[in-house]
Amino acid sequence: MEVEPGRCYFAAAALVRGEMRALRISVEVGDRAARDDAGEGGEGAGVAFCSDIEESAALRVSARGGSPVWVLSVWPMD
Repeated sequence: MEVEPGRCYFAAAALVRGEMRALRISVEVGDRAARDDAGEGGEGAGVAFCSDIEESAALRVSARGGSPVWVLSVWPMD
């Protein structure tokens, strides 16, 4: 996704429908990586990250369960 250099963000993923065993979210910005610290069985996960000079970030969501449907949203932080 596109990000603004020098800005921080919060990304959250949540279960919408289905059964969830695990939901994880991670992000890579340049040579840095961040991931959520949620335990197994949660219906949501979130991670905060910042961009120094980068203009893009790679977000990954891993959802395990019985036909899980999930949603992802990213908010800029002030």
